[in-house]
Amino acid sequence: MQPDEKRIGFLDSARGLAVLLMVAYHAAFSLVNIFGVEIPLFHSAAVEKVAVPVFGGSFILISGICTRFSHNPLRRGLMVFSLGLLMTAATALAVPQFIIRFGILHFMGLAMVLFSFLHPALDKLPLKPAAIILGLLFLATFHLPRNYLGWPGLLAVKLPAITVPWLYPLGLVAPGFYSSDYYPLMPWLFLFLLGSMLGVGVKARKGPQALYRLRLPWLEAVGRRSLWIYVLHQPVIVGVIWLFRFCAGR
Repeated sequence: MQPDEKRIGFLDSARGLAVLLMVAYHAAFSLVNIFGVEIPLFHSAAVEKVAVPVFGGSFILISGICTRFSHNPLRRGLMVFSLGLLMTAATALAVPQFIIRFGILHFMGLAMVLFSFLHPALDKLPLKPAAIILGLLFLATFHLPRNYLGWPGLLAVKLPAITVPWLYPLGLVAPGFYSSDYYPLMPWLFLFLLGSMLGVGVKARKGPQALYRLRLPWLEAVGRRSLWIYVLHQPVIVGVIWLFRFCAGR
């Protein structure tokens, strides 16, 4: 099959790589937390503080760029948010100790819905200043779920303890909150909107021209199906691991 020349291949490839990295992380999560396999690297600071936010952040940034190519972000956002709610119900029933209360599907769906209302105003802003402001807001709120504004150890303000339990979609977390996958609106909405601003130039093909000529068909195919791969990969991974252990007599 020949690549679709109307698509921007490097975007599909980047999204495909990002979702594969997230699938790899969730496979390790299942091995460690569901099947009790020891993987020392999984608990390292490099994975928790670097790899996980980089994998998820890359996917969110690329998705923000790709939103500029969506014909109906409102409808797609409602669909993705509904899938997030199904994920909450499924984890609550199957693995309540690893419930997903507000994961990346919840976030992505709500971000698309918000973008559908915000983009007329965003389009009136100067591109570079708006992108810089969104980047700074992302950095300033990155540690908000830990009750900090700013960057601890550099310049930060400790916020009062959150006592309202239902503010977690905003990044305001009360004691005892848990979600095995958690991507709140702050800081991640700012990164998504930053991607949407970058998407204006990408769609106009103003980026490095070598990127537009880059084609990796198999990775592009993954990227075009990234949503359904993300929705289905966890039960498939758990099923494959269980079947392997069963066949191995364990």
